[in-house]
Amino acid sequence: MKPTQLFATAAKVACSAVVLASLFGAQADAQAPAGSANKTLRVWAPEALRGALQEIGYEFERQHPNLHITYEFAPSGVLYAGTVQGVPSDILILAGDGYQNKLTDGGFVNLYHTVAYDHIAAVARCGDAQALAGKLDAAYLRSMQGQVVMPNEDLSPLGGQSMHLFDGLTRSDPKLEAGMARVLGTDQVADALKHGGKRLGMMYASQTTQYKTQGLCLRSVALASGSYARVAFTVSVLNSVKFHFVGPRRKADNDELAAFYRSKYALGVWRQWGLQTAK
Repeated sequence: MKPTQLFATAAKVACSAVVLASLFGAQADAQAPAGSANKTLRVWAPEALRGALQEIGYEFERQHPNLHITYEFAPSGVLYAGTVQGVPSDILILAGDGYQNKLTDGGFVNLYHTVAYDHIAAVARCGDAQALAGKLDAAYLRSMQGQVVMPNEDLSPLGGQSMHLFDGLTRSDPKLEAGMARVLGTDQVADALKHGGKRLGMMYASQTTQYKTQGLCLRSVALASGSYARVAFTVSVLNSVKFHFVGPRRKADNDELAAFYRSKYALGVWRQWGLQTAK
């Protein structure tokens, strides 16, 4: 299903926000004094990794006091679009390998590595999760029309996987699909569950841990059938491309940060935040 005109406008605004923020960061780097010892590394990643990435980043900065990390969190499709349009980042962490393969084919990155895994999940507020448990079959989902929210499938791999799951459960019921609210990303899913009157949302399973630290209690709710897809989060380092020159020293810093996301310390943090690792 294609996004509505309203959603398309919202997506463009969100993408523009990422673009402007990143360009501002790039200009700040360019205007730094020639002898400045501090360097900024720009990391783009899905919202699902916010807590873990920031914790890993604090430790990396502690070990490298001359380096500072800034972040842009957005759906993988938005981050991919910004990259191919020439907006500079240093490290890209995306959901799945589809966008990374496209970036590799386009020469934007050379290779990518998996840093963590997660599963998609249907979640509800803690006070509502018990009431929904054991009821989420096709008939009950139809009765919830307008109360289900998910990331848009045109911008987020999570949205596409969620639709595949619902299609299998409801046999591609167009009425049910039309009644599902689409939002930009998982932060908007959480906000719709908290303030927007929605009862069921699609996000990554680990995000119940992340949103708990923000005062929002969410719990996974099992669907009547179907299995939740496992998703790999992959990291890559951006090459020198239009509007983004990467010299030898910067490339070494970028490579070191990318490798740190697969370090023993980082593996422990990924698990602490509810994600799975290959080791």
